[in-house]
Amino acid sequence: LYDYMDSKGNMPVSFAQKFQIIEVPKKEARYLDLKPGQVVYYFEFIGYAENGALVEYTESYIRTDKAEFLFDTNG
Repeated sequence: LYDYMDSKGNMPVSFAQKFQIIEVPKKEARYLDLKPGQVVYYFEFIGYAENGALVEYTESYIRTDKAEFLFDTNG
C-alpha cells in the first residue's frame, strides 16, 4: 500500500491517532465473537500527505482479552 501511495506522490507524512475503550458496535461484535455491550480497544489512525490531503484512514477494534501492547521509548 505504501509503495503505491509513494508512486502516486501521496505518501503520508503526518499522522493523527486516537485510542479509546468503547462498547463494541453490533457489527464488529459479530466479527469478534463478542456480545453487544462488551468493551474493546478502538484505534483510529489518519495519515496526511505533504499537501495536507487525507490519504489514509484506519479503524481497528481489538478484544481486550486478546491484546498485548509493547511501547519502545528508545526512539
